[in-house]
Amino acid sequence: MEDESFETIQMSWHEGDPGNSFQSKLQRIINKYLHQAYPEKTNQETKKLTLHVTDEEGAFMGGAVILIHQNWVEIVLLALVRKMRGLGLGRRMLEMIEEKAHEFGCKRIRTETCEINVGFYQRCGYKMGEKLEDYPPGLNYFWLHKDLE
Repeated sequence: MEDESFETIQMSWHEGDPGNSFQSKLQRIINKYLHQAYPEKTNQETKKLTLHVTDEEGAFMGGAVILIHQNWVEIVLLALVRKMRGLGLGRRMLEMIEEKAHEFGCKRIRTETCEINVGFYQRCGYKMGEKLEDYPPGLNYFWLHKDLE
């Protein structure tokens, strides 16, 4: 039996990137809930920062997207174009993320990645967390973290 109060509600799927406005609205809902449920633990808003990597002519080479949740940094995305890999630039990006984490008083960093990137993060001091097998199909997915203290 369907709830009649939903008769005027519409739900629809959309392809592609919803944009920052949509994501910001969802994040505000989550933050509001967390502030109400855990006021003693949620004394700041989540911040989203992007690190842009360009060459001397301004061409896009890669970057990172991070979220700052209280005393944690979450690396949402970190990527470099193929020709820039293996030169130490990824390590420098992680160092810059750690510097930013210290500016915000963060104690830990976490990220998720497929198995091809695990060695890179481990060489940079990240410790293995959980493993999700066959996601995406044929690969394994890992959660990693690093304490900054």
